[in-house]
Amino acid sequence: DQLAVDRGHVRDLQSRMLQRGAVRRVLHVRGSGHHMSYGASNVTAGALAYTANVDGSVTDINGDAVFSGTPQTAIEKAMTLCPIGKHVEVSRGEYTIGPQLRFYRSIIGNGAKLITDGPVSAVTQYLIAAPSGNFGPTNMVKDIIISGLELDGNTEDYAAKTYGGLQARYAKNIIIENCKVHDFPQSHGIQLQSGYYCTVRGCTISGIGDMERSGHYGNGICSGQMYMDSDANYPAAYNLVEDCDISLCSMVGLNWEPGNNNLSRRVVVHDILPYWMNGSKKVKSRAVTTFSKTGLGAQNGNIYEDCTFTNDGVASSFNGGSIIARRCKFSTPKATDEYGCGWALFIK
Repeated sequence: DQLAVDRGHVRDLQSRMLQRGAVRRVLHVRGSGHHMSYGASNVTAGALAYTANVDGSVTDINGDAVFSGTPQTAIEKAMTLCPIGKHVEVSRGEYTIGPQLRFYRSIIGNGAKLITDGPVSAVTQYLIAAPSGNFGPTNMVKDIIISGLELDGNTEDYAAKTYGGLQARYAKNIIIENCKVHDFPQSHGIQLQSGYYCTVRGCTISGIGDMERSGHYGNGICSGQMYMDSDANYPAAYNLVEDCDISLCSMVGLNWEPGNNNLSRRVVVHDILPYWMNGSKKVKSRAVTTFSKTGLGAQNGNIYEDCTFTNDGVASSFNGGSIIARRCKFSTPKATDEYGCGWALFIK
């Protein structure tokens, strides 16, 4: 009964957020004697510039056609034409997406469903990144909104190189909101890969990974790896995840690995599934992880508030990183503590 109430609460919040518009404020949480800021701030979608349509056309604000192509090339062309600070609308319909699609302008979905079809030579189907060039702090996407899209992985096979949903790579001050991401066969629904000051809000993630195929693990929302390069070391940091529902992922629901100083609140994680790895079935799955204090998997200073975790607790290893959990609900009296990470000590 409580889980049903929690899910209803998430849906009500999502509905209200659609009515509030796109302007977001930065969230401050007091800790260690100072304020920390989490998530994107002062990001707006801006005025409508172009509309991509399911028939492959692009129209301007006067409704005049300016391009004709495929559903995917229409979205790509609309972004190319769109000035910085304005947005592209993707109109209602089902769009077949083949090659990897990069988002670098604000995208507002109006009943649009993007469906993966065919092999993709990339580890993620949708990428928030510059349209070309290397990934890194000198070539990053900032200050955009991705809203109202349904991303359907269509259970495409990992062997075809398609396995993740939406990834923000070296992205800053991004909002991903009111999106549905489902049925991708491995890795992630939404991943903040070296993303910081990003917000994921009001999203539903389900069916990530495949418990019947070896190696096909799945995380609902995760942070991926740290990038070590000549410019800087950027972990996922100071991100905000709120009012999201995560289910039917084949390993972990919410996984900051690595990721420091992130805030998750009012997130419901349920029905997480076992997974296969190295030819054997791992019977345990986890709602959330806290992995390591140091190294490339470091997870320190992450905060969980008013979250509901209905699987058996938390996984950790290598002397789990520091966390704070406030007013969180677990399906058992306290979190399973397989690796001695001491989660139960932080339940407040």
